[in-house]
Amino acid sequence: MTQSSTSKPMITDIFVEGAKKGWHIATTSTVPNVVMAFVIIKALQITGLLA
Repeated sequence: MTQSSTSKPMITDIFVEGAKKGWHIATTSTVPNVVMAFVIIKALQITGLLA
C-alpha cells in the first residue's frame, strides 16, 4: 500500500485555518463596530438626546 502524492488535509488543519479566519473577521470588523456603537450611545446619553 503506497501513499498517494495528493493526500487530503487533516481535519485539525482545516479547523485551525477556519479559526484564524474567524478571529481575523471578529477583530477587524465586528469589534470596531460594537465599540463605535457604544461610544455613540454614551455620547447621546451624556448630551441628553437619548433618555
